[in-house]
Amino acid sequence: MKRLPLVLAGVATLIKLIAAVLIRTSSDVASPLLWLALADPIPRWVAEVTTRPVFDQRRLWPTASEALAFDAVLVLVTGAQWYLCGVVLQWLWRRRTRDRKTAAAT
Repeated sequence: MKRLPLVLAGVATLIKLIAAVLIRTSSDVASPLLWLALADPIPRWVAEVTTRPVFDQRRLWPTASEALAFDAVLVLVTGAQWYLCGVVLQWLWRRRTRDRKTAAAT
């Protein structure tokens, strides 16, 4: 249970990374894969907010460097988000087991 935050962050980051790479390298984008890469609202919002001031937004399509930066931020924020979810789950688990131990002792 100690490594739950790291495991959740690692698995989520790996899944998001694979989805982002497959979307950028394949010519035909499958909708489930696109949904997997872009469905999470928090990383998508952070990626949009952080890449918007850096790159020129007057173009119709993003450049390769802008897409790479967007995907990198998307993957990193996904890992951080799931790490925090793991920390909260670990805290709840420890609290639950602590409450059980104190209830059994009394």
